[in-house]
Amino acid sequence: MALKSQNAGVSGRILVPDIPGGPMNKKLVVISLVLTVLSVFCLSVLWEYGFEKIISEAIGVSYHEQFEDEERWRFIWTTTLFAALAVLAPTGLLLWLESRLSLSYEQLNQARWLAEDLARTDSLTGLPNRRAFSEELAKLSHRKAFEFSVLIVDLDDFKPINDLYGHATGDAVLIALSEKLRALLLPGISISRIGGDEFGVILDPSQSLSNSDELATTFLETMKQPLLTNNRQFNLTATIGISSSPADGKDAEAILHAADTAMYFGKRTGSGRAHRFNQSMDDDIRGSAALVQDLREAIADGDIRPHYQPLMSLHTGLVTGFEVLARWYRKDGTITPPESFISVVEKTGLMEAMTFSILRQTCVDAKRWPLHLKMAVNISPLQFADPELPEKLTTLLDTANFAAERIEIEITESALISDMDAALANVSSLKKLGMKIALDDFGTGYSSLGHLREIQFDKIKIDRSFATTMLSSPKNASIVASIIELCHSLGLETVVEGVETIDLMDRLTLIGCEYGQGYFFSRPLPADGVQAYLEISQVHLKRNEVHAVF
Repeated sequence: MALKSQNAGVSGRILVPDIPGGPMNKKLVVISLVLTVLSVFCLSVLWEYGFEKIISEAIGVSYHEQFEDEERWRFIWTTTLFAALAVLAPTGLLLWLESRLSLSYEQLNQARWLAEDLARTDSLTGLPNRRAFSEELAKLSHRKAFEFSVLIVDLDDFKPINDLYGHATGDAVLIALSEKLRALLLPGISISRIGGDEFGVILDPSQSLSNSDELATTFLETMKQPLLTNNRQFNLTATIGISSSPADGKDAEAILHAADTAMYFGKRTGSGRAHRFNQSMDDDIRGSAALVQDLREAIADGDIRPHYQPLMSLHTGLVTGFEVLARWYRKDGTITPPESFISVVEKTGLMEAMTFSILRQTCVDAKRWPLHLKMAVNISPLQFADPELPEKLTTLLDTANFAAERIEIEITESALISDMDAALANVSSLKKLGMKIALDDFGTGYSSLGHLREIQFDKIKIDRSFATTMLSSPKNASIVASIIELCHSLGLETVVEGVETIDLMDRLTLIGCEYGQGYFFSRPLPADGVQAYLEISQVHLKRNEVHAVF
C-alpha cells in the first residue's frame, strides 16, 4: 500500500509495506455458518427417517416406528435450533472481535504510514528532509542514461540572525523563506531542507540542464527581496552550488559531492552567487583540505609562533608593551603572515588551539623582558563567547607561572555582537584576574558608543583605516580627535594603529593620543629580536630621537 505525501521527494509517494494479516472475509464466515446449520438439519432428517432404524437394528436396540411425523419434526427443528445457537454465539463474538481487530489494524497501518511520512519530512518547514532528498537522489542516479541536476542552496551569514534575534525568529525566517522558494517550483522539481540553513533541489530528467541555472538565478533574485517576519525585515543572500548527472558524477554520492564542492568554492571566492561545478573547484577544495591538515600539524608542532609589534607611548617614547601576532614558519623556510591562513583557522575550529599555543610561547618569551611590558593578545569572537575562557586562561598562566596583570586581551566589536551576555561576564571575570581589556578596530563595528557605555574597557584601539587618512582627510582627522576626546571623558586610554610616519605621530601626540603602533616604530619582531629592539630604543630615547629603529 502507498501513502500520498505532499512532502516526499519528486514523485510525492512513499511506499509502505502492508502489515501481515488483515481483516477476515465475512462472507466466508456467513457461508460457513449457514452450511453448518444446514448440515445439522439434514443429518437430523436423515436420522429420523433412516439412520435411526439402521443403527438401532445394527446394535440390537428396539426401534419404535409408531412415532408420528410431528414428533420427528419437532426433534429435527429442536436439534437444528440448538446447533444454530451453539454456532451463532461464538461466531457473533468472533465477528465482533474481528471488527475491533480490523479497526486496530487500520489504525496501526495509518500510524505506520504517518511515521514513514514524518521520517521524511522536516518538522519546521514541512519540506522533505535530508533522508527524502537522499532517497530521491539515489533513485534518480540508478536510472542510467538520464540527465538531472542538483542544487545546494546555503544561506550566507544566517547565524547572526539566531544570535541577535533568537532562534524563534530564525525559525520564522526559514519557514517564510521555504514558502517563497516552494512557490517557485515547477513539475519535476523538488526542494528539501537538508541542513540548518541549507536546502537541496533536484531537477528530474523532465527538466533541461539549462533550467538549473535559470532556477538558481530565480532563487537568488527572490532572496534579494526583503523578507518580513516577526515585525522585522531581513535581507538574505545565498550561495548555490550546481551539479549535473552524469557529467559531474554517476552515483548519488558523487553528484552531491560535486554540488557541495561548487557551493563551498563559492563561499570562499564569491558568496551570494551560483556556481556550477568544474574539476578545478574540486582541486581547489582538496588544496584547502591539505592546508587545514598542514595547519593542524603546524599548531601541534609549534610552527605557528608569536611575533611582537611594539606599543609605544607617544609622550615618553618608551615601549610599554607588544601586540602578539601569529606567524607560520613553513617547512620550506618561508614565514607566512596571518592574512593567508587566519580565516581557515577560524572556520575549521582551530583558533583556540592556535591562540593558546601562541600564548604559551609568549609567556616563555616575555619572562626574559622587563616586567612592566604588557602582552596584548587577540581573542576571537567565538572564543570570547566561551564561558570557560577565564578558567582556561587562568590554568594556562598558572602553568606558565606568568602574571595575569601582564596580559591585555584585545577583542573586536563582533565578539560583543555574537553574545553580549557572555561578553559582559567574561570581561568582568578577566578584569578580576588582573587583565586589561582593549576594544580593537574601534570604528568599524556595529554600535561602538553603546559598547563603551555597557562594557568596562581599559583601552580603545582606533582602526588603522582612520589613521592612514588623517593627514589627507580633515574629516577623518576630526573623527579621530573626537574619539580620543570621548575616550578621555570616559577614562579610557587610546591607541592608534597604522602609524607609519613621523608627521602622523606628531599629529596624534598633539591631539592627546596616548599610544601608537605601526611600522614607523617597528615591524612585528621575532622573540630573539625584541631584546635588541628594547636596547636600541633606549639609546635613541636618550638622544631624544623617536623614529623607526627596525
